Order: sequence, then structure tokens, then C-alpha cells
Amino acid sequence: MNKSYQTLYIFLQTQFIKLYLPVICINKTYGLLAFVLPAIFIITSCGSNDELENRKSVIPLSNTIESVFTSQIDENLLEPLPSPLQIALIFKSAGLTFQDSLTNAFSNASNYSTTFSKLLNMGAYSSDFIYHVINEKPNPSRNYLKVIQELASDIGFGQIINTKENITRLDNNVNNIDSLAIIISEIQMNTDQHFRKNNEHLKGLVIFAGAWVEAMHLAIQNNGFSRNFNIPKALIDQRDILKRLLKNLHLCRGKKQNEKLNELITHLEAIHTRLDDLHLESFEEKDFSENKKEMDSLRNTIQAVRNMVIHS
Repeated sequence: MNKSYQTLYIFLQTQFIKLYLPVICINKTYGLLAFVLPAIFIITSCGSNDELENRKSVIPLSNTIESVFTSQIDENLLEPLPSPLQIALIFKSAGLTFQDSLTNAFSNASNYSTTFSKLLNMGAYSSDFIYHVINEKPNPSRNYLKVIQELASDIGFGQIINTKENITRLDNNVNNIDSLAIIISEIQMNTDQHFRKNNEHLKGLVIFAGAWVEAMHLAIQNNGFSRNFNIPKALIDQRDILKRLLKNLHLCRGKKQNEKLNELITHLEAIHTRLDDLHLESFEEKDFSENKKEMDSLRNTIQAVRNMVIHS
């Protein structure tokens, strides 16, 4: 285990295991990437001591929308969530081809006018960023990183990630996995205290949801899987992740009601239902092709939810 991997692994174990369970990937080429995306999530879902001042430039939201993101909960009740990057790496190992047309267009970023839509699509763009990184597309990766930084600034978190030093280091190392992981872990360390202090778990979960939906979209809309890839096993894993995400969303929402959050939960529950309809445990890899109707239904549902995310 190289030094950078070891440092980041130990840090994540001690700091974020309650919400983001570290995933050690078998594929050594992309192993470190399993820790990059959760760090981006934490960075962009936490404010700083100047957050209230920064929010003055954000399009005003109702008290209901703003207050729903903050809740007093017992962190021990939260289910651990792996990095959505694990999803990208799983499907990368499935032999899927790179398709740039599947990602969320840069131009859509200007359409996101509320905190909720910015958080949700910060997650989606994070998956797009990683998608380009693991497919060795450095220039588009930089563009997606820029979009993430702009959304962070819009919401009031820009001072955490968008210091001149951080921007330069991230840009210079966008294609260097070891360096990128260490840089983000340093930024993450500076945001952890505020994240916990302000009880903003829900913001991180909304970003996670956006990233998970985008990653599933990138995989299921692709042209095909390798014959050796165990699709039922992969979908069982994603169903379990989704189940934990939904539990955490319900827990953090509590008795608060918000139309957009309720809509997100309803859409995610629809995906979970489609996954249940596949009866994944009863299928072996060789006969899973018989589930074409149910797979088409799952694909259509994920597409509908993804459309809700990028057009929110």
C-alpha cells in the first residue's frame, strides 16, 4: 500500500466511517479513486463560519427549504454509505465503453437556481467528473471540476474548495490519482468540523443521491456489459446501497416536509421497487437475460429519475 493510499484510508476511517464507509477496490489502477468522490461530497455539502454571509448572494429560498437541511439526529443511527465511485469502478470493470453523450451538459449548470437543485446536481456532476477521470479524459475532467467549484460558490461553500491554492493544485493534478486524493483529503479535513457542528447531514445525502442516480444512469444506458460481468450481483449491491440511502434520508427528514425532498425520496423508492421486481436473488448470471421486460422498466425508471435530477 503506497503512502498516499495509506494516509487517506486511515483518515477516512477515523473521520467519516459513520456516513461514508471506505471501499477498497480490487482494481489497483483505480483503487485510490474510491475515496475521491466522498471527499468532494463533504467539501460541497458543508459550509464555513462565513456561510451566512455567503448565502446573501444565493437566490432566496423559503425557510422550509433551508431548515429541512439541518436536523439534530443521532449519527449512530445513520447507515454507512460507500462511495458512489465504487459504482463507477464496478461498471468500469464490466467493460462498458466511454460515452460522453451520457453525461450532464456543462451548460445545464446555469439552470440550477435553488440550493436543492445545486446540491443534487453537484452530486451528478461529481459522478461525471469521476467518469471522465477513470476513462482518462483530463480536459473534460477539468471542465466538470470547474462546474462543481462554481456550484459550491453559488451555494456559499466556495471559500472551502475555491481558494487559489486549491484550484491550482486540483487543476494541475486532475489526472494524477494519488495527488488528487491527498489534496481533497486535506480540504476535507478543514470542512469536517463545520459539517458536524451544523448538523447538515441531509445536504451530504442529497449530493450522494444525485451522484448515485447519475452513476446508475451512466451504467444502465450504456451499450452493453462484458459477458463475464455478473449483472444480478451488481444490482443487488446497488439495491442495498439505495435502501441505506433511503433510510438515512427518512431519518434526516424526520417530521419536516419539503416538496422537493419528498419528490426525490418518492423517485428513489420507485427505483428500489423496480429493482425488487427483478427478483435478483433467484437469477443466475446465465439466465438473467430472461428479465428483459423488468430490465427495460428499471432502465426507464432510472432515466426518468435522472431527468428529474438534471432538470430540477
